[in-house]
Amino acid sequence: AVIASVEAAGSSATAIQADPVKDHDRVVRHVLKAFQVSHIDILINGPGAELAAPLETTSPEAFDRVFESNARAVFFMMKAVRPYLAREARVVNLSGSAARGDDVGSMALAGSRAAVEAFTRVAAREFGEMGRGITVNCVSPGMVKDGDEDGASEDLGLETARGTPAGERLGNVDDIADVVAFLVSEGARWVTGAVVPVNGGRMMF
Repeated sequence: AVIASVEAAGSSATAIQADPVKDHDRVVRHVLKAFQVSHIDILINGPGAELAAPLETTSPEAFDRVFESNARAVFFMMKAVRPYLAREARVVNLSGSAARGDDVGSMALAGSRAAVEAFTRVAAREFGEMGRGITVNCVSPGMVKDGDEDGASEDLGLETARGTPAGERLGNVDDIADVVAFLVSEGARWVTGAVVPVNGGRMMF
């Protein structure tokens, strides 16, 4: 469905079934071959593992899973794509409000998201030293409504939305996508190493 919608908009797309933790090099090779190109202009790293568990009940396996999906995958995808980045390429990583939060039960998740923000700052320096105008930034989404919430999740979302400065609602995918689109555009050529909160002002930093 995603490929069809991209092609309907007049662009090309490809898909690959891969392990985001282990298959970084294979993903890069697939993209280069599928589009018959020698370089990559944009990398968007969007890990998605969640974990809600207090310290005393977090198992080593659960800890490793959330760090592998949210931190390791981002780190090694940037490493894999680095040799192929074009001049003035754009890298955008996604973290999350948990990186700056202190909610009980979010310790492992918060650490994995914060790691992505740290990677972004250092990568902005390292990629900048290549002298090719490459930028590396991070988008930190707040709670986003995806349309599949059950009753309990919807109630939690409404409670979270109350008092949000930009409007008493949850975010949506367009709110996030619009900021990502800006960061990969020519207009963001002088922005690098930034973490951009996209949460309606619910959490400011």
